[in-house]
Amino acid sequence: MRKLLRRIKSASTSGSSETELPPREPPPPATPLDFPVYTPTGSRTCNAGDHSKQDLAKLFTSLKKPSDVTAEHLNVLNVRVTRDVALEELVPRLYLPPSTWAESPAKLPAYESVRPECQLSNGGKAPGHDIYYARLQELLFDNDAAFRRVLRQPPRPGQQPVTPAHFRKFWVSLELMSEYWDSSLDDDTATVKDVVPSNKDDMDADHNDGDKNGVNGGQKSYKGRRIGTGSQMPEMYRDDTVRYFVETIAWAFGCQVTTPRVPPRLTVQNCLLPVRHNSLVYRSPTDRQRARQGIVEGPVLAIQCRPDTTFRAEGQAAGEGWAEKLDLLREVGGMLLLAQQRAREGREESCAGDGKWWTTRPRWGGGPGGEVGNQAENSDEGPPPAKRGKRKENALESYKALHPPAGTWDKKVTYLRIGKDPNSESDTIFLISSLNHHISILHLLVRPTYLHYLATGTAIPPPATETATPHPDATAWPPYVLELRRSRWFDLLKPEDRTEAMRGVWGVMAWLMRGGGEKGM
Repeated sequence: MRKLLRRIKSASTSGSSETELPPREPPPPATPLDFPVYTPTGSRTCNAGDHSKQDLAKLFTSLKKPSDVTAEHLNVLNVRVTRDVALEELVPRLYLPPSTWAESPAKLPAYESVRPECQLSNGGKAPGHDIYYARLQELLFDNDAAFRRVLRQPPRPGQQPVTPAHFRKFWVSLELMSEYWDSSLDDDTATVKDVVPSNKDDMDADHNDGDKNGVNGGQKSYKGRRIGTGSQMPEMYRDDTVRYFVETIAWAFGCQVTTPRVPPRLTVQNCLLPVRHNSLVYRSPTDRQRARQGIVEGPVLAIQCRPDTTFRAEGQAAGEGWAEKLDLLREVGGMLLLAQQRAREGREESCAGDGKWWTTRPRWGGGPGGEVGNQAENSDEGPPPAKRGKRKENALESYKALHPPAGTWDKKVTYLRIGKDPNSESDTIFLISSLNHHISILHLLVRPTYLHYLATGTAIPPPATETATPHPDATAWPPYVLELRRSRWFDLLKPEDRTEAMRGVWGVMAWLMRGGGEKGM
């Protein structure tokens, strides 16, 4: 790492057209790409004639370690998964940018470049072809050219300079990811004698480092991009890369991306289960005073990144690893929490014990020694020293204070189901999921009856008209089924995948932020 920083500093000040990494020992072998492919095959829930209550809380709180996750935890949630779904099946086609938007607006006729204007749900104008095209071009930059630009290195001979603007933070984070995942330049055949140090100081430093690392004497050395392997990469690199990728698109629609200010916890009956939300997309309020106070509206969608790189043990077939079940459960949990947050629209938070006597009335149950902290009984405790201004509450006073437990709602969020179809009771949930250096777009329909089942463990019997033909499968009634559909994995290190991922996220934002009564963009 020290030599890498010296290379960056040297390249930014020397003005040379090309800088090579000094020889060093090869990093660990590149982490092979692996993705979970587990698909639930069973189900378990209440059908029309079964009013028994499912003890969901007991099932999920019995988990002691990650490997305890089994198919039963997904079957009880009635999850069905469809993979590699086309973007046109996740989002209505009218909201996806057409193929003509990949061309410059100046080269297209007016009738192909301009779509009918429509308003967003925040009252603003929907972004058009010119805004989409400007951002799209930045994702088509050559990786090496963009990396050299954000590292303040001059372009290579014959290489056109590029200037990331909208996606600059994304490129900075992607460059950090590439140091662990980009194996395109891996070449272990170079030797020390192939590289000539630029000055005497570098020669002495490289010589000393070479003696320590054992790369002198014509042994093989590494001059690629990686400084480690993918499984060693800090999680924050992936989190920042995906966040800035989505954030640049969300800004065009008047939205912002923030990290959760309240620990994300899914309500399952009377339990709060921790789930993973790395970032959330919110709509910015149009009122400037509320915006300055940090108030946001939504959430619109969620971002979830996970550091796992191995999902099955040696010899296990695809879909048999417990880590695959755990990964799917994490995604489902994140989407269900998003559905619960959006369902808070128009409701007030009710904390456990709020207004109860045991959270408002001081009492003492008796016993020898008196009440803890009683000044009359304990003469050793004197009055607290007087201080100017507001005195900070000590530990004893905090212990004796009576108040309900802390809430799980964010006080600065106006919870709204942005993008929900007013003619449907189902809420559309989207999640941007990330593994390795890839992202996938997930789509889920959640009905109020399912949220009731999650909160109580009891299914509401369907109307008589829907039970005329009994089904042996308890999941025959759709309100208690989670139909999870997901796109393919998009590689952020490949320009063609980056642009397709942007098209998908753009379509999701356009669909969720559409104005009332609009049929298309």
